Amino acid sequence: MKKSFLLIGTLALAGCGGSDDTESAQAQPVDHGLYTSELNNNADGLIFRKYGINAEGQLTVQYLKGSPSIASATGQYLTQYGVSERLPPVLSENHYLLGEKATFDGDRLTYDINNGVSGNPLMLSAQYKKTDVSGRKISDDGLSPFYAMDKTPTGQILLTVLGLNLENERFHAGSVCWQKISVSNNQDYIEFYPALDYSEQFKDTAVETTGNWSGVAWIRYQPDLKVPRINVRLTMDGVDYWGKYHHQNELIEHSKYYDENEQIWREADLYCDFMNSTAFQKVTGPLMKIGSHVKGL
Repeated sequence: MKKSFLLIGTLALAGCGGSDDTESAQAQPVDHGLYTSELNNNADGLIFRKYGINAEGQLTVQYLKGSPSIASATGQYLTQYGVSERLPPVLSENHYLLGEKATFDGDRLTYDINNGVSGNPLMLSAQYKKTDVSGRKISDDGLSPFYAMDKTPTGQILLTVLGLNLENERFHAGSVCWQKISVSNNQDYIEFYPALDYSEQFKDTAVETTGNWSGVAWIRYQPDLKVPRINVRLTMDGVDYWGKYHHQNELIEHSKYYDENEQIWREADLYCDFMNSTAFQKVTGPLMKIGSHVKGL
């Protein structure tokens, strides 16, 4: 199971100081960043990210562990006005610029994508539900690998091998999660990935609709649950690319798990698309144990 890696978050560091006749002191910086974790097939199975908005209103992402996947590093956007450039600017090692004119009020994040078409920029806006998860089990998060592991015999065996008792693995006081609820962008768009090829998977899939934006022809297929992140093929200069069509307004559907006992699909009542630093610090230790196990396989 992996977490969605849509480009969302905020970061600010603030400190305050004071002094008296005998001493001067400065408060510890307050970390307002939003964090994500992903269990993947990289070297040790883990990717940790920190998203933020700097003083210039730029949305950035920093890879605390791991590095961008081929898809995320080469992803582009197509709108009716044109195509974005390919690579996001690198601010420093493992630190990338993702958007501009970014704002986040604790519930809604809005920003213009970087490298977009000048004059008609693509503005992305997402609504979140903020939840205090203090004291809850880390396995309550439907996007966490622990959620599924806690519900299957195989997963429970692995937890025992790793020495993890999820009943005792709970979020610390002050832990907060944000669940993505909906998006309301300023236009439809297609996010596509030059490095990917899904022609074989969609060769027999029914076509839903077709279009042409700025001379780029595209075909949108009926959804395939096996590849939920892909439903569009577009052609530029005789080369096919694959990606995902995004409507201007969308409700977010999170992943479900299959209940083997009841033989039905279920949803979690908590999804941590993003965490504050307190929640993130709690899950990193158990996740590192899984990462070490994956690396050893």
